[in-house]
Amino acid sequence: MVKTGVHWKAVQFAVKHAVAAAVVISGIIALTSVSYFALLVWAAAFPFMVLFALFGSVASVLFVLLPATALTEWICVKRRAHLLVQIPIATVLMAVCVLSAALVAATALESSVHRAASVAAAVFGALLVPLGVYWWSLQSAEWLIHSATRLLAHMRR
Repeated sequence: MVKTGVHWKAVQFAVKHAVAAAVVISGIIALTSVSYFALLVWAAAFPFMVLFALFGSVASVLFVLLPATALTEWICVKRRAHLLVQIPIATVLMAVCVLSAALVAATALESSVHRAASVAAAVFGALLVPLGVYWWSLQSAEWLIHSATRLLAHMRR
C-alpha cells in the first residue's frame, strides 16, 4: 500500500508539472504568434504612417510654423524687440493660426465650435516642440549665414 501511495504522488507530481509546462509553453507560443502578426500588420501599415507623417509635417510647416515665425520676425524687427521675445510671440501667433484654422474647418464641416477648439488645443500642444525646433533652426541658420558671410569677407581681404 505504501508503494501505491508513493506511485500516486509521483503521478500527481508529473501531471501537475506537465500541465504547468504545457500552459507556459502554449502561452509563449501564443504570445510569439500574436507578436509576429502584430509586427506584420505594423510592417504593412508603416509606409502609410510615414506618408501621413510627411504630409502632416509639410502642412504644419507651410500653414502654421512658417507663417507664425515669419510674422513674429517681422513684428520683432519692426519693434526692435529682443531676440528672445520672439518665442512667446511665435507661440501666441501659432495658437491664433491653429484656432483660426480649426474654426474655419468647423464652419466648413458644420461641426461644433467646442469640438474645433478641443482639436485646436491638441494640435497646438503637438506643435509646441516643432515650433521650438523650427525657431531654433531659424536662429542657427541665421547665425551660420552671418558667420559664413563674415568669414568670406575676411578671406577676401
